Amino acid sequence: MNTTDYELMCQKAVENAPDWLKEDIAGILEKEGKHVRSTYVMVQLYNKYSFNITHVFASMHNNQEWTMTSRHRLNIIDNNIDLVDIIIKNVKNSMK
Repeated sequence: MNTTDYELMCQKAVENAPDWLKEDIAGILEKEGKHVRSTYVMVQLYNKYSFNITHVFASMHNNQEWTMTSRHRLNIIDNNIDLVDIIIKNVKNSMK
């Protein structure tokens, strides 16, 4: 695979990435600025979807939807760290 193929593959992967992921990354970068590291953005994503007060309120109302959604999203983030990094770089480049 040459560089052109890799860039094309990355572009298609970003286009097919979930909208919520792109929006969350853009929101974090808009809030914190474009000079934050990729690891900081990933920590913020993990903090958003890992166990927190939202899970407690959902369980109080017998609503398991948030728990399932957050697990699914954490799984996507874990399995696509390279894609998350590429999205972060694209958002940073578009902020210039």
